[in-house]
Amino acid sequence: MKNKIVLLLLCLIMQMSAAFAATQIKVIASEDFKTEVPSETINVVVPEESVLGECTLGVNSIMHCKVMMIVEPKRGKRNAAFYVQPLSYTYEGKTTKIEEEMYGKYSKFVLSKKELKKIPPSKVLKSAALSVGNYFVKGVSVAYYFVEGVVKNEDGGRIKSGAKSAYESTPFSYISEGEQLDIKVGDEFYFVFKE
Repeated sequence: MKNKIVLLLLCLIMQMSAAFAATQIKVIASEDFKTEVPSETINVVVPEESVLGECTLGVNSIMHCKVMMIVEPKRGKRNAAFYVQPLSYTYEGKTTKIEEEMYGKYSKFVLSKKELKKIPPSKVLKSAALSVGNYFVKGVSVAYYFVEGVVKNEDGGRIKSGAKSAYESTPFSYISEGEQLDIKVGDEFYFVFKE
């Protein structure tokens, strides 16, 4: 009886993990693309060997995709996104049609172990220190970002830069809407295909 329960639990866990499995493919734009005036298709270069369903895309393959849906920017600083359906890929002059019906979503970045290692430890430490400091003394992080904005002076006036930097560090900044995508040739991003 115990073995059957353990087996049942293992089956449930495997099914749940399969539902959240996804293939992430790093791509480079080979043409401009805007979500405000989207084209019907997009071509991208796959810079490293990747597996997509039953297809293996070689290094520098060109993937031809149909744009299926555009997600408009939303409040909470959520930028626009789009979904694609891969139609075919070209590798070493040979074009192969992709028979499987699958859909991928645009993602600016994917947090893999490799990507996490690129985040500088000083940035993580600063963020943690400010959040802990703000817990004990309210307003510490807002004051810090105000001073940082004054020092950097990115907006032409020190007070204006400080106020903007302080505002962007508060939850009130999430009232604003995200931005439309403007992808240029050579921009790197990811397509995430759920399996």
